[in-house]
Amino acid sequence: MPTSIEWPIWSIDQSPADLARYVVPDVVRQCGGAGDAGPGGATERLGALWERLRAFEIGYAGAKVDEDGQQLIRPPAEVLTTPKSGTCLDLALMLAGAAESTGLPAAVIVLDPVEGPARHALVAVSLKPEPPWPTDGEAWLEAPDGFLDEVRDDFKVPTGSMVVLDPVGLTRVPISAQVTGPNATLEAAVKHGHSFLASGSWVWKLGMAAATTERRFVPARVPRLLPLRTDLYRTADTAESALRLLRPEYRITPFQARDEITVLEDFCQQIQHGSTTGVAVVTGVGGAGKTRLGLRLCELMQAQGWYAGPLIEQPRSDEEQPGGELPGKSIRWLTSATAPLLVMIDYADARIAATQQVLRALQQRSGPPAVVLLTGRSLSRDWLDGILGNETANGHPIRHETVELKAAHPQRQRIYQSTVREMRALPDAVTAADDAVPELGAPATGVRWTTLDLVLLGWLAAQGQDLPATQAELYDDVLVHEGRYWQRSCRTAGFETDLPLLHQAVACLTLLGPVGIDTASRALRRVPSLADDDRWRRGLALGLLTCLEPGPGERVALRPDPVGDHHLLRTLSNDRKLLTRLVPKKTKPKDLMEPLLILNRAGQDSPDRATAQVVELLRAKPDRWSAVTEVGATVGGPCQVALEELAGEPDTQLPLAEISKWLPFQGTGLWRLALQIEERLLEGERAGDLETVAARLLRVSHRRGLAGDRPGALAATEEAVGHYRVLAEANPAAFIPDLAGSLNNLSNRRSEVGDRLGALQAVEEAVGHYRVLAEANPAAFIPDLAMSLNNLSVHRSGMGDRPGALQAVEESVGHYRVLAEANPAAFIPDLAMSLNN
Repeated sequence: MPTSIEWPIWSIDQSPADLARYVVPDVVRQCGGAGDAGPGGATERLGALWERLRAFEIGYAGAKVDEDGQQLIRPPAEVLTTPKSGTCLDLALMLAGAAESTGLPAAVIVLDPVEGPARHALVAVSLKPEPPWPTDGEAWLEAPDGFLDEVRDDFKVPTGSMVVLDPVGLTRVPISAQVTGPNATLEAAVKHGHSFLASGSWVWKLGMAAATTERRFVPARVPRLLPLRTDLYRTADTAESALRLLRPEYRITPFQARDEITVLEDFCQQIQHGSTTGVAVVTGVGGAGKTRLGLRLCELMQAQGWYAGPLIEQPRSDEEQPGGELPGKSIRWLTSATAPLLVMIDYADARIAATQQVLRALQQRSGPPAVVLLTGRSLSRDWLDGILGNETANGHPIRHETVELKAAHPQRQRIYQSTVREMRALPDAVTAADDAVPELGAPATGVRWTTLDLVLLGWLAAQGQDLPATQAELYDDVLVHEGRYWQRSCRTAGFETDLPLLHQAVACLTLLGPVGIDTASRALRRVPSLADDDRWRRGLALGLLTCLEPGPGERVALRPDPVGDHHLLRTLSNDRKLLTRLVPKKTKPKDLMEPLLILNRAGQDSPDRATAQVVELLRAKPDRWSAVTEVGATVGGPCQVALEELAGEPDTQLPLAEISKWLPFQGTGLWRLALQIEERLLEGERAGDLETVAARLLRVSHRRGLAGDRPGALAATEEAVGHYRVLAEANPAAFIPDLAGSLNNLSNRRSEVGDRLGALQAVEEAVGHYRVLAEANPAAFIPDLAMSLNNLSVHRSGMGDRPGALQAVEESVGHYRVLAEANPAAFIPDLAMSLNN
């Protein structure tokens, strides 16, 4: 059998005979969909096979057929494994493969309706070793001679040598009311299949016997580790603590309708029928309901036959990038999956590398365009621009939609009251069910209850507790119950543990985000009391994994995240030495990113506490500034504030000059820090040599410009030009180039404040200097002359001198033509720009 992947789009008009090549018995067997080809009778084997396939509970998906008759066919793995749905043709081809693997010859039949656009596919199964149809590999454009006479209308009455099955009978009830015959017994599927052939409402379009082994197509192999978690929800009886029970995946409180889910579902439908990848971004504070909304969207799209679910998290190896990139095989499989695709990436602002990895893979996707759903706490920094801008630069068309969730659900009372009722209805409810629901009063001044808070309040009310007045009190009350559960679980496992140690261990896991028992046990080695006893530490890790219950491939942490964030900062604040033990000085930069991102996220509701922790990390080892700066530039928050705080200290240990060189001269979330550092460096350098001061002034000017301070930017450039004039008078050969460059900058700064005449005068002087320099050294200064001539053209035009503007830009174009001929890669963009001018 060929080993290369080959699973093309099928066209009933262009390649009808290829239909048989999609019948792949060996793949069906690998997916567990084949029966026993042993000595049992054909009817017994077919009956057992039918029930085996019915047990997969396959969903029905509507078909998308192009105008030229092309149709994507889902391989058996997608029908049987994930997303476990298929069209009638997908189901028919899978069923034919299962029958062939069971030793029953099979053929696929396609019918056209007499009225209506939708085709239907059936499966003929021979009950004799030699099928009553041609096996010469030719397509049957009409029913073979005697074919219909051999079709039974009753499975149990042996009036013919074959049955024709309606494969829709294998599916659970579909969404579409127009599809009939789901979840049928074999007898019903036989009757239904026969009725299609005999009713007169359908006409024969195509038939094909299964292809021989060497002609079969080869679908992509499903990876061992599937990239999406498609089991979205868990049952309440698997949650042993309040926090586990109240996590979104337990949906203890029924989803309350909100407009955002309609917007997102409509967006998915538009992307499916378009030509660009869709990126939907859901933002909101922690606890606003982003994860619950995302899971609901995945649930809705799964019901429509989509492969939809959250992207799993994986441990990072030494070779992987920060952000948790997944194994290549898992991600690459997304490119070959034929089902519509929805990838949910929770807290994408902390999983930038994984998000970029998915979007890169989707550039190669052969199926319908995919939707990527990103959740994040805000768009106030550059994380989304970095992701989308990078993919757009790679030529990957993206359409994106942003949905912002308010902190509290619009159905505030309904969320609270339904939680109380659902909690009281549980079998092991602490209090007896009571029709009266305690009133939820208005929050205290300055307090906002998020959607999560309303659920937690409902849980406390169901326990008969008085309701707290603030969010911190609410989380502390819940953590009291959670701590008792941790202790109880440890006691059941056979060892006593004090609460402070458990809180430290849970904070350690939340901060470091390990995946799996081995990495969790290694992480707990950083807790002082657990460093030396491997057996005790592993037992505790196993116990906490049971308590915290991460999903498959999901990092270990106390959830929901706002409660985990509160617990982490509270625990670290109670023991100021704990953080430096959990993140020791030897921690590699890539391993520092996860704790920084988590601290930064935790600081949304407790910025001062989180900032203090980041400052502590920097004080312990100032050369961590690069990792802190990277996080601060991407998502802002405590990492940004901590850098600004330390950079402002008189005796700061931060290497300000090094940070200044690292910070880019473009708009980032760290413009305030960049300006602060440049101003401070300038203050310290003013007593030094004039060249250093002039160079720093130009950097200060640029930073002030990015901060929106145009007069301040102009003042710094004016001062720099003055210094370069003095330097150039003393040493023209060394400093005329710097003077020309600063004059060019001065021209732009004057223009920004509306001084057009001054701008023109400055650039005229710059051009004059560059002409002299270019005559002496054309290779070095012709590019600068061309650039300044282009600027001269712009400023002459601004003064109304159109002929002068034309003359300058034509000279610029002439220089760029020569440069582009010698070095196209470097100068074609500049030539294009000057030609445009």
